[in-house]
Amino acid sequence: PIPRTALPDPFAAARTFVDTLYANRGHLLAAGVARAAAISATFPIDTLKTRLQSGSSVGAFRPFAGLPPTLMGQIPYAMLSLGAIDSVKAQLPDSWDTRLKTIVAACTADLMGSVVLTPSERLKQAMQSGSVRGGLGGAIADIFSKSGIAGFYQGYTAQIARDVPFRVIQVTMYEELKNLRRKHRISNGMTPEGGAMENLGLGAACGVVTALATTPLDVVKTRMMTQPSGAGRIYAGGVDCFMKTLKGEGVKGLFRGAVPRVALIAPSIAVFYVVYEAAKGVIQPWVNEQDRRAKVGASL
Repeated sequence: PIPRTALPDPFAAARTFVDTLYANRGHLLAAGVARAAAISATFPIDTLKTRLQSGSSVGAFRPFAGLPPTLMGQIPYAMLSLGAIDSVKAQLPDSWDTRLKTIVAACTADLMGSVVLTPSERLKQAMQSGSVRGGLGGAIADIFSKSGIAGFYQGYTAQIARDVPFRVIQVTMYEELKNLRRKHRISNGMTPEGGAMENLGLGAACGVVTALATTPLDVVKTRMMTQPSGAGRIYAGGVDCFMKTLKGEGVKGLFRGAVPRVALIAPSIAVFYVVYEAAKGVIQPWVNEQDRRAKVGASL
């Protein structure tokens, strides 16, 4: 960790964040591996969702188109956002309700991670929908030649408008269900907390409901990211996209891709959980050994 005297007080939050990442590096590395596995296993479903939402009929269906940029963005995003949640929580007042602290920390982490995630999402969905030619290199060249660096952040506000409500609904629902489960177990003479499989089931149920509820926002995000750049733009912004979709396709249009979006949740969570536990079992002992050697070296 960074020595406490290395940075002045104005950098306390940044120092805490870096210290948190370092202290939890075993957990975060395992989460990165698990995130990569979960995304790869369910990516064809995600590609189907993108093509349904964008209305794309360009080129053949390529189930793994856009996977490389997705992993390039999602792995560091998962690691940084998980680390940021604990760091942000530590900066919030103790008087705040635990649920509120969790929501604020999670949303802040999403906003921080969005700077890394948005370009990869833009590349992914452009490749999935067939709106750019060639592989990853061709997609990067195409977007940059038309819009420069800003082109990689096309649809940024639409992504934030989807992710923040998603997180608020998900965390609120999960905490409520956990409280109900705790009361039920206590009233039946059981221990208050359930096992890992119960938590997995709660997470999957919350994910399914939240994914369905935020599908209209996901449709807007997809269409904003896959529309042509420059003079060929169809939508002036997220609100314009929402209204044009509603007017042209009705409510049904706002729920395009809802089935594959919901179908992603349960297998994704299951794969993540299994791989995370396996990866942690390998990575954490290695991290512990490195810490032990560092302590021995420091004492000499």
